[in-house]
Amino acid sequence: MAGVIRVLIADDEPIYRSGLRQMVTADPHCRVVGESGSARELVALIASCVPDVILLGNARPARALASIREHAPEVAIVLVTRRIETAAVTRARRLGARGLLLRTVSAAVLLQCLRVVADGRLWMGRGEPAALAWDDNTRLAGLVLTSGLTPRELEVVSVIVEGASNRDIAHLFSISENTVKHHLTRIFDKVGVSTRLELAVRAAASR
Repeated sequence: MAGVIRVLIADDEPIYRSGLRQMVTADPHCRVVGESGSARELVALIASCVPDVILLGNARPARALASIREHAPEVAIVLVTRRIETAAVTRARRLGARGLLLRTVSAAVLLQCLRVVADGRLWMGRGEPAALAWDDNTRLAGLVLTSGLTPRELEVVSVIVEGASNRDIAHLFSISENTVKHHLTRIFDKVGVSTRLELAVRAAASR
């Protein structure tokens, strides 16, 4: 995206808003155009500030997201959360957010995320390659045909590209973490990759 990225920060905690502001303004290509401590205040600020990206850290984001989508559907929204797991990713997708970050995120990752979402792409908190696969339209049929994945292995892949950890997968499918590791070994071998990020990129390419 050309020019300066206009960022609106929305979080219930003033101290945390201040920390985000310091990180954003450290990059000359980013500018904080407003700050909000409530969903009601946020809607009014959007109209006056015209942000490109909203960093949304409110404890209850559903109401804020619905209002943003109604009044400014073109604005990129990044949810800032305490944990990134399958449930958080699913919720972010359902609510229409374009990105997901941990509250403990470093300045470098935060700024990279802003550039990615402002450019119209998606970010799920684990690096840009994984973000490529964070899309409701992702199709893994090609991956199945070329790699011979079983139905269960396909299920595992589908949650891996959403950012699920081994513990998340074990809980989701009621299996042990050792079984998850066994599935991953077989999947990596069949697909011809050695890491989760490589697998996410292959899954994205099969759309």
